[in-house]
Amino acid sequence: MPYLQGRYVLGSAIIEYDYAMRLHDPLLAAAHNVMAELADTVGECDAMLARLYKDRVMCVHRERSHGSEFSAVGYERGRPMPIDRGAASKAILAHLGARELRAIKHSSGATTLRNELRAIAAQGFSVTHGEVTPGVLGIAVPIFGSNRTLEGSLGLIVSDDRKGTQKEMIGTLIRAQKQIESNLALAVAAHHFEG
Repeated sequence: MPYLQGRYVLGSAIIEYDYAMRLHDPLLAAAHNVMAELADTVGECDAMLARLYKDRVMCVHRERSHGSEFSAVGYERGRPMPIDRGAASKAILAHLGARELRAIKHSSGATTLRNELRAIAAQGFSVTHGEVTPGVLGIAVPIFGSNRTLEGSLGLIVSDDRKGTQKEMIGTLIRAQKQIESNLALAVAAHHFEG
């Protein structure tokens, strides 16, 4: 870590690690093209891939639809988000095991949150309105890898005035979810074949 004017700063190695992660992370490789197509299909949105990071959820990749004037502030890549707010976080939280859930402390009402998470797990997607950013509708689905291991969540972030197209967006998001999971399965199978 370089030293600059009386303080330590992150060095260029962080950028190199980030580049290596984007090249070699199986989830990012499986999701990148699917997310770009998803964002363009829905239009005026951001598609976001998130993962659990300690007791938070972090955006690990984001795609904006081409020509979009919509920008979701607060969902930048690498920025940790609250575990108990927002569709991306709740889609992950709803699919954690009991032991993992106990390890994460929630700031909101536990009973209300548990009921909401049960409903999300049952329907297979999460929808939130303005929980992270006012005026924003979030829709997210979990992403599972081999043996149904939870890899993260795939989300759409759109203006809240698009509630009328919510059902269509959920269908499009679920199709993208299935494609990413299929891509992950193919990558695992190819890795085993090569090994």
